[in-house]
Amino acid sequence: MQVIKKELGLEKDDKDAIGDKFRERLADKTVPAAVQTVIDEELNKLNFLESHSSEFNVTRCYLDWLTSLPWGVTSEENLKLADAQVILDEDHYGMEDIKKRILEFIAVSQLKGTTQGKILCFHGPPGVGKTSIELIAFCPITYQNVLLSRLEREVR
Repeated sequence: MQVIKKELGLEKDDKDAIGDKFRERLADKTVPAAVQTVIDEELNKLNFLESHSSEFNVTRCYLDWLTSLPWGVTSEENLKLADAQVILDEDHYGMEDIKKRILEFIAVSQLKGTTQGKILCFHGPPGVGKTSIELIAFCPITYQNVLLSRLEREVR
């Protein structure tokens, strides 16, 4: 019965539903051509893989990550150095190196007029304030937080 429904188009395969979900996510995003090519190749590969294989899960996780990124999404930049200094000093004691680096980042962005193409990467042991400092420092800025440790675990 399921085979007949599937052939009539009344019921979709799990692979088809997964592929449709990824295509739906990308519908309103402006994806660069090179990235779109990779996504199309991965979607084709996903259709040929057995759904119980480990490669299927790796490909699905990769597509999930690719389609979750904010392709083509931009926001207004608030690059007021004095405001940033006040916010950082109010909310965090110490961490002078990190504060200095954030202020340097904002100052260079002010001079250039944009933050496009720049990345700040915080690293260190758990519990030292990486996430809280980024939440405080970049509160007025829309940004993307990519946890590389989580990504690494998903791929394994």
